Amino acid sequence: MSSIIGIDIAKDKFDVCLLTPQQQAHCECFPNTKSGINKFHRWFKKLGASTAHICLEATGIYGELLAETMYQRGYTVSVINPARIKAYAKSQMRRNKTDTLDAVLIADYCRTQQPPAWQPASPELKELRALARHRDDLKQELQRTKNRLDAQTVSIAVTQQLQAQIEFLTKQMDETEQLMREHMQRFPQFKEQ
Repeated sequence: MSSIIGIDIAKDKFDVCLLTPQQQAHCECFPNTKSGINKFHRWFKKLGASTAHICLEATGIYGELLAETMYQRGYTVSVINPARIKAYAKSQMRRNKTDTLDAVLIADYCRTQQPPAWQPASPELKELRALARHRDDLKQELQRTKNRLDAQTVSIAVTQQLQAQIEFLTKQMDETEQLMREHMQRFPQFKEQ
């Protein structure tokens, strides 16, 4: 029987709860870096977890390296919608919220719900997602800059700089959208998605 590993992931670190087949819980925290992931791997191997089902919440880019690394090393990985974990916590009447307790909760969710295995996205899909995220960031920054320009009534120099920034952001957004269109022409399967 596999060990179950629940992971609460953040930008700089991840908290882990390993449930052994004998229902013993081991918790630890690691830096969210390549060396931290390797340290995590050595830690759970040292605890005797030769096989494991690893579960973490879908947190955008923060968990990608960890999920992909563990998948490449042959472990079953499940990336769970955070709303499911939140609903599970509510159903278990768990109200305390710390990173360690969240890792314990995710491990328990994995043990009881046995979520399906995850597979990493293709390089082509990753590229499209990166372009889409970048376009969205540019769009938000463009709107913020326009709002600052609308609020600016005093300085001619600041007005000119904001207008130049708007032109630059608009050009960047147009170029990014063109790259997205070209990418979808090369990979037509993404048009439907």
